[in-house]
Amino acid sequence: MDTWRHPATQVKIIEEYEDISHPIQACTVGAGIAIFLDNNPKSKLKYRLNGQCTTNQAEETNILKALEYI
Repeated sequence: MDTWRHPATQVKIIEEYEDISHPIQACTVGAGIAIFLDNNPKSKLKYRLNGQCTTNQAEETNILKALEYI
């Protein structure tokens, strides 16, 4: 195990940026989601999560709920 390389040293990340604007945006915070259409607030969603949820689980749930809504 002492010879294992860190994964970041094995991956080459190539980023490409396109000049495309998207009319729908979703922002997630805690157990809430804000949906914007053309930079105007469209909807606010909030959920009650189990107190044992981790921060990652809460964010993953929010992303899923936002995609389902959109």
